[in-house]
Amino acid sequence: MPNVALRGVPDHVHRRIKDAARANHRSVNGEILARLAASVAAEPPAPPISASAEPLSANALRDQALERDAAGDAPPRIDANPGSGKTTPIPNPYEPISEEELLERIRKLREAIDARGGIDASPENIEALIQEGRRR
Repeated sequence: MPNVALRGVPDHVHRRIKDAARANHRSVNGEILARLAASVAAEPPAPPISASAEPLSANALRDQALERDAAGDAPPRIDANPGSGKTTPIPNPYEPISEEELLERIRKLREAIDARGGIDASPENIEALIQEGRRR
Protein backbone atom coordinates (compact mmCIF):
# COMPACT_ATOMS: atom_id res chain seq x y z
CA MET A 1 0.00 0.00 0.00
CA PRO A 2 1.38 3.45 -0.82
CA ASN A 3 2.14 5.91 1.97
CA VAL A 4 1.32 9.61 1.89
CA ALA A 5 2.77 12.27 4.19
CA LEU A 6 0.78 15.40 4.97
CA ARG A 7 2.71 18.57 5.69
CA GLY A 8 1.46 21.96 6.73
CA VAL A 9 -1.72 20.75 8.46
CA PRO A 10 -3.11 23.76 10.36
CA ASP A 11 -3.22 23.31 14.13
CA HIS A 12 -7.01 23.71 14.34
CA VAL A 13 -7.53 21.00 11.68
CA HIS A 14 -5.13 18.64 13.44
CA ARG A 15 -6.93 19.18 16.76
CA ARG A 16 -10.34 18.46 15.18
CA ILE A 17 -9.06 15.28 13.49
CA LYS A 18 -7.39 14.18 16.73
CA ASP A 19 -10.60 14.77 18.71
CA ALA A 20 -12.68 12.92 16.10
CA ALA A 21 -10.20 10.02 16.10
CA ARG A 22 -10.45 9.73 19.87
CA ALA A 23 -14.28 9.85 19.71
CA ASN A 24 -14.34 7.17 16.99
CA HIS A 25 -11.74 4.97 18.76
CA ARG A 26 -9.27 5.33 15.88
CA SER A 27 -5.74 6.56 15.43
CA VAL A 28 -5.28 9.91 13.71
CA ASN A 29 -4.12 8.01 10.61
CA GLY A 30 -7.22 5.78 10.79
CA GLU A 31 -9.50 8.81 11.08
CA ILE A 32 -7.90 10.50 8.08
CA LEU A 33 -8.15 7.27 6.03
CA ALA A 34 -11.82 6.82 6.99
CA ARG A 35 -12.66 10.40 6.01
CA LEU A 36 -10.70 10.15 2.78
CA ALA A 37 -12.41 6.87 1.84
CA ALA A 38 -15.84 8.39 2.59
CA SER A 39 -14.99 11.44 0.49
CA VAL A 40 -13.87 9.37 -2.48
CA ALA A 41 -16.88 7.05 -2.20
CA ALA A 42 -19.20 10.08 -2.39
CA GLU A 43 -17.74 11.21 -5.73
CA PRO A 44 -19.19 9.91 -8.99
CA PRO A 45 -16.83 7.46 -10.69
CA ALA A 46 -14.55 8.86 -13.34
CA PRO A 47 -15.47 7.91 -16.90
CA PRO A 48 -13.40 5.01 -18.18
CA ILE A 49 -10.52 5.82 -20.48
CA SER A 50 -10.85 4.01 -23.74
CA ALA A 51 -7.81 1.89 -24.51
CA SER A 52 -8.26 2.64 -28.20
CA ALA A 53 -8.37 6.41 -27.76
CA GLU A 54 -5.22 8.15 -28.84
CA PRO A 55 -3.69 10.58 -26.36
CA LEU A 56 -4.19 14.23 -27.22
CA SER A 57 -1.21 16.15 -28.49
CA ALA A 58 0.04 19.23 -26.66
CA ASN A 59 -1.45 21.38 -29.44
CA ALA A 60 -4.84 19.70 -29.09
CA LEU A 61 -4.79 20.23 -25.32
CA ARG A 62 -3.83 23.88 -25.82
CA ASP A 63 -6.64 24.34 -28.35
CA GLN A 64 -9.17 22.81 -25.96
CA ALA A 65 -8.01 25.12 -23.16
CA LEU A 66 -8.19 28.15 -25.44
CA GLU A 67 -11.73 27.20 -26.48
CA ARG A 68 -12.75 26.93 -22.82
CA ASP A 69 -11.15 30.29 -22.09
CA ALA A 70 -12.86 31.91 -25.09
CA ALA A 71 -16.26 30.65 -23.94
CA GLY A 72 -15.91 32.52 -20.63
CA ASP A 73 -15.54 36.18 -19.74
CA ALA A 74 -12.48 38.31 -20.36
CA PRO A 75 -9.20 36.73 -19.26
CA PRO A 76 -8.49 37.12 -15.56
CA ARG A 77 -6.32 40.02 -14.50
CA ILE A 78 -4.00 40.50 -11.57
CA ASP A 79 -2.97 43.58 -9.62
CA ALA A 80 0.47 44.36 -11.06
CA ASN A 81 1.51 46.50 -8.08
CA PRO A 82 -0.77 45.84 -5.13
CA GLY A 83 -2.53 49.06 -4.18
CA SER A 84 -1.75 50.79 -7.48
CA GLY A 85 -5.15 50.04 -9.00
CA LYS A 86 -3.47 48.95 -12.24
CA THR A 87 -4.09 45.44 -13.48
CA THR A 88 -2.39 43.34 -16.10
CA PRO A 89 -3.68 40.23 -17.88
CA ILE A 90 -2.46 36.94 -16.52
CA PRO A 91 -0.11 35.48 -19.14
CA ASN A 92 -1.62 32.62 -21.12
CA PRO A 93 0.51 29.56 -20.31
CA TYR A 94 -0.68 27.89 -23.51
CA GLU A 95 0.59 30.61 -25.79
CA PRO A 96 4.01 29.77 -27.19
CA ILE A 97 6.75 32.38 -26.87
CA SER A 98 9.65 32.95 -29.17
CA GLU A 99 13.16 31.89 -28.30
CA GLU A 100 14.15 35.57 -28.13
CA GLU A 101 11.37 36.28 -25.60
CA LEU A 102 12.44 33.30 -23.49
CA LEU A 103 16.07 34.43 -23.53
CA GLU A 104 14.99 37.97 -22.60
CA ARG A 105 12.99 36.65 -19.63
CA ILE A 106 15.97 34.60 -18.48
CA ARG A 107 18.28 37.62 -18.83
CA LYS A 108 15.91 39.79 -16.74
CA LEU A 109 15.65 37.09 -14.08
CA ARG A 110 19.44 36.79 -13.89
CA GLU A 111 19.76 40.57 -13.58
CA ALA A 112 17.21 40.61 -10.77
CA ILE A 113 19.08 37.85 -8.94
CA ASP A 114 22.42 39.62 -9.40
CA ALA A 115 20.90 42.93 -8.22
CA ARG A 116 19.94 41.23 -4.97
CA GLY A 117 23.49 40.01 -4.47
CA GLY A 118 22.96 36.49 -5.76
CA ILE A 119 20.92 33.70 -4.26
CA ASP A 120 20.98 33.02 -0.53
CA ALA A 121 21.19 29.21 -0.51
CA SER A 122 20.93 28.88 3.26
CA PRO A 123 18.59 26.10 4.46
CA GLU A 124 16.29 28.73 6.01
CA ASN A 125 15.99 30.68 2.76
CA ILE A 126 15.45 27.53 0.70
CA GLU A 127 12.67 26.45 3.10
CA ALA A 128 11.11 29.93 2.89
CA LEU A 129 11.18 29.78 -0.93
CA ILE A 130 9.58 26.33 -0.90
CA GLN A 131 6.81 27.54 1.43
CA GLU A 132 6.24 30.61 -0.76
CA GLY A 133 5.93 28.40 -3.83
CA ARG A 134 3.38 26.18 -2.08
CA ARG A 135 1.22 29.21 -1.22
CA ARG A 136 0.95 30.20 -4.89
